[in-house]
Amino acid sequence: MKIALDPYMHRHLSLPALVQKTAELGYDQIELSPRADFLDWWVMPRAHAGRIAEFKRALREHGVGLATLQPMYRWASPFEDERQWAMKCWKKAIEVAVEMDCRLMISEFGRGASPERSVGQGAGANTREMCEAAWWRSMEELVPIFEREDITLSVEPHPEDWVETLAPALDIVRVLGSRHVKLSYIAPHTFYYG
Repeated sequence: MKIALDPYMHRHLSLPALVQKTAELGYDQIELSPRADFLDWWVMPRAHAGRIAEFKRALREHGVGLATLQPMYRWASPFEDERQWAMKCWKKAIEVAVEMDCRLMISEFGRGASPERSVGQGAGANTREMCEAAWWRSMEELVPIFEREDITLSVEPHPEDWVETLAPALDIVRVLGSRHVKLSYIAPHTFYYG
């Protein structure tokens, strides 16, 4: 078992300073949630070769491991242009995980389209069924990459996502049938899970 710090509250720090702070706080693992200079929300990863090298060096120097990366992209958007953009971002994020030797990526099932696109589209813009269909299309593209790169994806049913409770989320992961896709259980969301 790894006990990792999600350093989101320290995202103002540079990556090397973040690693140092993680070690100072007594953690030897980081769960890297979205941050503007690495894997930001909804946009192409900002992790370039120099930044990756700097981050890896800091991890080595401070004896801290990168337990997980947490990309957040609109892979469940019923708008195909948003979903396709999410696929490009996901594929780049997987490349970053490979370069960082990070074997676990975590994410949420997703809320569907961007709020800006959903406004004015009527109640049918983000139906559970449309979001689920988009997510399955995304899995058809991504699961072979996770399997080839030997990276595990752990997805969370999250409040306000198209799937919020454990039972249907577990069924979906089981139907997917890949040992590279798991289900996350986030303790603070227990009241939501059913």
